[in-house]
Amino acid sequence: MITGEFSAERAFARPLSEVWRGYSDPALRALWRSVPGSRSRFSVDFRPGGREVAEGIFAPSGVDETIVSTADFLDIVDRDRIVFASSLRLDGVLRWASLVTVAFSGGDSTTSVRHTEQFTFLVYDGDGENDVAHLRGGLNLQWNRFEVALDSLRASTSQTVRL
Repeated sequence: MITGEFSAERAFARPLSEVWRGYSDPALRALWRSVPGSRSRFSVDFRPGGREVAEGIFAPSGVDETIVSTADFLDIVDRDRIVFASSLRLDGVLRWASLVTVAFSGGDSTTSVRHTEQFTFLVYDGDGENDVAHLRGGLNLQWNRFEVALDSLRASTSQTVRL
């Protein structure tokens, strides 16, 4: 078993209301939290006591892997914080579990998001160093997808206004 914690922060050149919507709106959340690959499914009940499930078949190495990621929302305070317990199963095996706190601060033009994660790897490869690096790196990939999701929100809003 490997345990640890990390924190990461990213500033988004967007108002707090828009960043919060990206985290809380189920349709936008699906754009950046879903599992890429085939036969993907995503569902979210974004409220304290609610659950998010992202699953799919992914083949980054050419071999199909079935991924099921869950998040159980423990605490949500509008435009302030989200606390959830998450886990990931790979081919039916529980690989890791985490307690995650996402804190928001900002205003009309810039918003900072701070992600703090306490994790336990139950199954890992080798000494686990690559698994931990993958977990940390996965957050940056999600944030990149998050930016794309917010761009799609702005584009659809812009098109609606023009009509």
